[in-house]
Amino acid sequence: MRRTPSGTATVLTALCAVLLSLLGAMGTAHAAPVTVTNATQFTDPAGNPVHAHGGGVVKVGEYYYWFGEDRNADNSFRYVSAYRSTDLRTWEFRNHVLTEETDPELRGANIERPKVVYNASTGRFVMWMHKEGSATDYSEARAAVAVSDTVDGDYRWRGSFRPLGHMSRDITTFVDTDGTGYMISAANENADLHVYRLTSDYTGIAAQVQKLWAGQWREAPRCSNATASTSC
Repeated sequence: MRRTPSGTATVLTALCAVLLSLLGAMGTAHAAPVTVTNATQFTDPAGNPVHAHGGGVVKVGEYYYWFGEDRNADNSFRYVSAYRSTDLRTWEFRNHVLTEETDPELRGANIERPKVVYNASTGRFVMWMHKEGSATDYSEARAAVAVSDTVDGDYRWRGSFRPLGHMSRDITTFVDTDGTGYMISAANENADLHVYRLTSDYTGIAAQVQKLWAGQWREAPRCSNATASTSC
């Protein structure tokens, strides 16, 4: 993410750069081509449906890891599940990396859009997500953090909060080439999009560096990923 002398992140440039890096990585991998058909249910090798809704993908080594929501019948949080693939078509279940039993705060809660990034300095994987108190009440509007020593291990809950006091709903994450981490989330009842610079360990907010498209009601910010240092 290129920054001006004032330190403000140029988000659109960064997102384009990440997309181009993904295309470049796919173009140089020389893997056998596969066909992914739209509007079909992904299943694991055993034929079970992939439950990783609202998720994100991060690449670690030769594998792509897909993290996403697995919900209860009442639409409340059940798991964040992790799957892995080498070709983006065949997904192997790895672990329920976050569960209702992980922390009392998660019982009856609503967890959406989990995104994972790798912190090279700490050697830990950090998950950011949108957290609500229930499946039907979106007034909490908090960001939440969990960490793990391995990409598909059990993540340890670090709590939830409103970044610098702002509402926070749908999110994404990004790690710049200089190792700086960012979290981008819908704020102000989803009318604005806020860009936050993360602390050095990626588990907290250091500063807000941008407000994008104020009053334009944009949700679900996305970016593409190519390596373990980016997420989508």
